[in-house]
Amino acid sequence: TFRITGGEPLLSPNTFKVMENLIENPEPNLKLAINSNLGAPQVLVDKFIGLAGKILDKKAVKHLELYTSIDAYGERADYIRNGLKHEYFWSNVEKLLQANDRLTICIMSTFNALSVT
Repeated sequence: TFRITGGEPLLSPNTFKVMENLIENPEPNLKLAINSNLGAPQVLVDKFIGLAGKILDKKAVKHLELYTSIDAYGERADYIRNGLKHEYFWSNVEKLLQANDRLTICIMSTFNALSVT
């Protein structure tokens, strides 16, 4: 497993370099896991979607997973995670799932006093 984690990986050009390299030099036994809050500018999310599709279409890795997290719903989610835009987050999740059904998205959640209700 090769995991790319943050800060926010979609803000780093190195994340895209790794993905482009895997397209050119497949590693069919590798599981690629990337953590993202999916709050990056849309142009970067779209770039990720395109490269992920190429990786999966080419079977350049054994498995591609995106790990993300959200702790509540609506305004409460926005409040708990400064900078999160709840609707933008779910819109990007939907775009990813529609673009490629072979991408695994793992949604993690932290329970705390602000998110329990």
